[in-house]
Amino acid sequence: MTAKKCDRCGAYYELYGVWNNAKKCNAIMPVNIDGQGKYYQHTPYDLCPECMAALYKFMQEGGNLNEQGPRADAGGSEQRA
Repeated sequence: MTAKKCDRCGAYYELYGVWNNAKKCNAIMPVNIDGQGKYYQHTPYDLCPECMAALYKFMQEGGNLNEQGPRADAGGSEQRA
């Protein structure tokens, strides 16, 4: 078992979604894309299953990026960027 810590809510969770499947991602990675389509990757953010589900819901339905994560009371004191 591999334990991970969510970079959004601070919860610990068991590693999931390690296969090449865009519908079951386990992290996000910000990128910058230039005018020629080249991209520049930045540090990835690990997300627990609940925060990943919230991200997918946000992308499908829209929402407020400043809303608290689903487990904001889980003891995570990290500030989201």
